[in-house]
Amino acid sequence: MDFQEQFFKERIKFIHEARDEKEESFEKMQHQEREKVKQSNPNTSNAEGYKWRMKLKNS
Repeated sequence: MDFQEQFFKERIKFIHEARDEKEESFEKMQHQEREKVKQSNPNTSNAEGYKWRMKLKNS
């Protein structure tokens, strides 16, 4: 394998690794945003359960 071929293979590998890191970062951010949405839109049955537990606790 000559020098130029080795150089291009290393550059391609570097580009692929950088892309993979960005994809992982994006997926983590996307997961965090989904969790925020889930927390900001609680299920009404969970809200009712919470109210009921608080009522029992304060009794």
